[in-house]
Amino acid sequence: MYVPASALITTTANVNHPRARFHPSIWRDPFLSFPFDCTVDHATQQEHQGLKQEVKEDFNLNENKDFQKLCLIDDIQRLGVADHFEKEIEDALEEIYHNHYNDGSNLSSVALRFWLLRQQGLLRQQGYKVLCDVFDNFKDEKGKFKISLINDISGMLNLYESAHLGIRGENVPDEAIAFTKAHLEPIVTQVSPECWTNVKVQSH
Repeated sequence: MYVPASALITTTANVNHPRARFHPSIWRDPFLSFPFDCTVDHATQQEHQGLKQEVKEDFNLNENKDFQKLCLIDDIQRLGVADHFEKEIEDALEEIYHNHYNDGSNLSSVALRFWLLRQQGLLRQQGYKVLCDVFDNFKDEKGKFKISLINDISGMLNLYESAHLGIRGENVPDEAIAFTKAHLEPIVTQVSPECWTNVKVQSH
């Protein structure tokens, strides 16, 4: 039943809501357009800088290891701190894009590479041209995704996510979403949260 938006509006003039008291974040908030007081003591600032330096060093430790770099970038983005490592991420993706990619048999790696490069290309207009034919290795002679892929949960999850960056005229993303949903949804209630955590760790 349709309910007009105006009917959902209630007055809050006489309602007293409890106020939460959260500790201020040591990461600046890039979405706020106005300054706010976020005083951080010297020890915390040093810890903050130390953590940033560790992450930057990780990019060098993973030199010539594309999959490890892709996982590192993915983790940084999921933590919401990618704005602190923009140059490192851009340099790493630029290198990965131009490298001869020889990990075409690893679904997690191929899907994650597709996701990050296309995402970066769309957001920053980097000009990364990543085609859906990178998934051809995972299809059978009938052009369908191989049923054997359902045993690779981390790969299926990465394929599902990457497929959401499909563009008009591409059929593979729709096929990938239908395939992964059909095989992942039945096992969601059968797998414990700890197992999903292990999948994330193992995929790296």
